[in-house]
Parts: sequence; C-alpha cells; structure tokens
Amino acid sequence: MVDSPNKFTSLFPIGEKPGYQEIAMALISAIESGRLPPNSPLQPSRVMAESLGVSRDTVLRAYRHLRALGFTETGSTRGTFVANLERKSLKPVLNSLVLDHLFERISPYGKSMTERAAFHPISPDFHALNYGGVPKEALPLNRWRELIRNRCEPSAFKNLKYDMEPLGRPELREALSAYLNRAKSIPCTEYDIAIFNISFAAVALLSRLLLNDGDLLAIEDPGFGGVKNVANYHDIETLTIPVDQHGLVVEELYKSKRKIKLVYVTPDHHDPTGITMTSSRREALLLWASKSDAWIIEDDYDGFFNYGKRLPPSLKSMDTEGRVIYLSTFWQVLYPLTTICFLVVPPLLMPILEQSKIQTEGVSETMIQLVLADILKDGFLQKHVRKLEKSFKAKRSLLMYELKMAFGPDIEIQSESGGITCLFRYQKKSEKDVLKAANLANLPIICTSGHYLGSKNEGEFLAYFPGLSKNPDEVRAMVREFARLLMG
Repeated sequence: MVDSPNKFTSLFPIGEKPGYQEIAMALISAIESGRLPPNSPLQPSRVMAESLGVSRDTVLRAYRHLRALGFTETGSTRGTFVANLERKSLKPVLNSLVLDHLFERISPYGKSMTERAAFHPISPDFHALNYGGVPKEALPLNRWRELIRNRCEPSAFKNLKYDMEPLGRPELREALSAYLNRAKSIPCTEYDIAIFNISFAAVALLSRLLLNDGDLLAIEDPGFGGVKNVANYHDIETLTIPVDQHGLVVEELYKSKRKIKLVYVTPDHHDPTGITMTSSRREALLLWASKSDAWIIEDDYDGFFNYGKRLPPSLKSMDTEGRVIYLSTFWQVLYPLTTICFLVVPPLLMPILEQSKIQTEGVSETMIQLVLADILKDGFLQKHVRKLEKSFKAKRSLLMYELKMAFGPDIEIQSESGGITCLFRYQKKSEKDVLKAANLANLPIICTSGHYLGSKNEGEFLAYFPGLSKNPDEVRAMVREFARLLMG
C-alpha cells in the first residue's frame, strides 16, 4: 500500500508549496509511470495537506481534478484510490478552470457531493447479471405492446382521467393490493400503497423522513451497496450487521451502543448469498424493533423465483405494531419495460409520506402505471412468471450440476436460494483468473466483492443462469471450457 507521507511528498520539489494543478499533475505522472498502481489509496485530503504544507482546499481541488479525468475513484470505505485504467476508458477531460468556476457557483450540498467519498459500488460488472433482470427474450413484449395499444385506443384515451395522484394511479394501487393479498399474503388496501419511479427514490425519501443527520441505519453485510450510498448522501451513519445461514444476526443489533432507528433487510432472498431469513429470526427482528422503537424496511426485490421452496411469512404480514415498510418492484421480470416500485406503508406514516412525495417526486408516468395495473389484474403476469420459473429452474439445476462435475470438492455452491443468480465459492485461483476464464467461456459471472461493506469473502461469485442455452450439451461445453481455461 502506498500510504507513507514520504512516498507522496517525494513527488514534489523539496521546499515548494505546490498548487492544486501541480499536485494533480504530479499524481497523474506517478499513476502513469506505475509508481502509484491501480487501487493504491491516496492519503486523506487533510493528511496530504499537512504533509505538503498547503491548505486542504488545495488538495481537494486536485483530487476533484483527478476524479474528473478518471484517474481516481472513491469508495465509502476506501477513500480516494487510483482507478484501474485498463478496465475503463478515461472520462472526458475537463478544463481545470471550468471545474473551479463551477465549484464556486454550486451550493454547499453540491460541493459536498464532489468532496465526500460516498460511492459504494453495487457491482463494477453488474451488466454481466443483465442489471438484475431477465433476458430480453423472457420479457412479455407482445402482451405489453397489446396493453399499451389498448390504452391508446381513442375510446379508452378519451375516458382517461387526468387526476394528479402523488401516491400513484388508483388503478395500479388497487391491482397491487389484490396481488399482494393473493400472492404474498400481505393484508393491505390501496390506501396503504405508494408508487415510486425507482427504488432509490423510495429509500432516499424514507431515510429523510425517518432519520436525522447522524442517526444510525443498520444494514446487512454483505448487502446492497446502493443503500449505503443513499445513507452517505444524507449524512446518515450506517452500522453493518453480519448475515449467517439464518439471515440477519439480530443479536448484533442489541450490541449497538447507540440507538438504531432503522434497519434495512432483504429477508426472502438475501443479496448476494440468496439465504432466506428463518421464521424464528424474523420473529426476533420484530421483537427487537418493538423493544427499540425502530422501523424496518423489508426489501422484497427478488421475490418472483423460489423454485418450489416454501418461504416463511413476510415481515410485513407478521407485523402487528406498524413498524415494517414493505418495498418491492417488478424490475426483475419487467425491466426495462418499467422501473416502477412500490411501498406498503403503516397507516400512521402515510400522510407525511404523501405530503413529502408531493414536494419531491410528484407523480409517475400515467400510461406505464395503467399498463402495469392491467397486466396484474388479468393474471397474466403471474402465469408468465410461473412459465419462466419452470425454464429457469432447469437451467439453474443444470449449471449447478455441471459446475460440481467440473470442479468437484474445490467448489462450494449455495443451492438453497431463489432469484436469477446462484452463488458459488472457488478459491483455488485468483478472482482475476476466474473472471477472465469465465469471460472467455461466455459464462456470465461477477465477483461479490462489491456487496461487502467491510472485509470481503475472497473467491466468491454470482453466476447468472436465465440467459443460458436451453441445450444441455451447450451448457456442459461452456462449463467445461471454463474449467479448462481456469485449471489449464
């Protein structure tokens, strides 16, 4: 690691106090020459400023310039570090004078966005998992097109009401209420549901409503890094809670010396391990929330494909005190046709949520909401999902079998999971070698390091199986090629 002050001060002439341009150019030279290799951490701006005898603002300007040029990146736990220039093209070069002029014209909030190291990667190669959705050929394009055409017929469009509904179209909220009662056993009415354009917007608004600056949000580790991004952007502190084979370790919540006001969990299909939180662990979490007077966000982001596994009741259906906020989306089966998500909110919270939504997001796209309502009401979507689940189950089982046959005891596969990925661990080769071999063999996998908020599990990967061939021989040949490339 390049963290010694001497290694940085030696980049500059002795006795000189460099300006931000000199600092930036010296660091760029060190990066290009290899003296600062990819992933090397830079010193915190305050430490760098003290060692060079310059103001912190000077160093911050230099760091902003490096980020704008693509030479560095930031991470929520890693600070500023050298980017891997081989993996990504440089961002467009911006004139430093333009950057400085912009910095003087933006708000304190805007400046804080450029200064803080708040980004935690969801995954650097998320495209390999098709961004969490099913393959294009698995989308109900014909039905979606038909429903849009029906909604655009002159007679239907003439009767369309132009109501401004900040919580979402009543048609969609009614359809969602019926769907949740029927498919998820979640007792709710349309008056308990709020529609958002995307999950990030919903989580961000909830965070602002429920937490103050400096309040504590508990999140899973490993877990969805995007939640930590939202927390950092709103000056909310996070507490990482480990996950074991039963789900979130509730006992760790009791050990916190500070009050935890909100917990974010993915109980039905933990991200990324696929573990399902047990019934007893869910009861323990609800009991902790009651004793601690805390809120719970239950994110059912991945709840369509369970492959015959019976899931415990949702936290929302078990909640008797109005502490659980249920969050879900149809992203997994309908992206990019729609990114709409929804909340099922305790009645006590709904009035302030509605008023806040008016001031932030306002309304969502009317036509997409109506089409989604139609595809839910006629039962088509559930039939479509059952058809996909049958196909995906066969591909999933085949991939797991072939991986086990190819690698034997050297590979560990998390078989008790749902969703559209399977997790496996292989530690005989470096992660770089595994990813390279998989890429050459056209096997879509990613490393799970982006999901870990603290120390990561080495040699842990997610494989995406819905896009695999239906031909077993082709899948077998692909896995064998992957093994051959990896093991030589």
